[in-house]
Amino acid sequence: MARAKKQEMIWGSSGKVFVLILIVLFGLQNCGGASNLPDVGEEGVFWVGEDVSVYVAPTRKYCERAEQLIFARDNKGLSDMFYSGEVWLIPSGTRFRVIEMRSTYEVRILGGEHEGKSGFVSSSYVRKP
Repeated sequence: MARAKKQEMIWGSSGKVFVLILIVLFGLQNCGGASNLPDVGEEGVFWVGEDVSVYVAPTRKYCERAEQLIFARDNKGLSDMFYSGEVWLIPSGTRFRVIEMRSTYEVRILGGEHEGKSGFVSSSYVRKP
């Protein structure tokens, strides 16, 4: 019984140390170096890869729903959102200006078919030009 308690204490503290190391490592990636994510007022580009489009939504709610569908690999749900106008497909490389940064980016699209519209996009699909 004492041995089990001792192992639990060792693994418990080791687990906490491991989590702390991960937090520090991920935190250091953004410290001191220039972030590849644009800040409020700056321009950025949508990016997933060459010849690939990014889903941008006119509302934060639709953006979060699209993210859920992407994660679930629900192409039918994404297609329904696209055809109902709840998301737009914006080509990678299209420029935007950052309006607000929260869990998602609010941006003003600066080129292409949806130029001038504001919308919401995950930070996973944006970067500095």
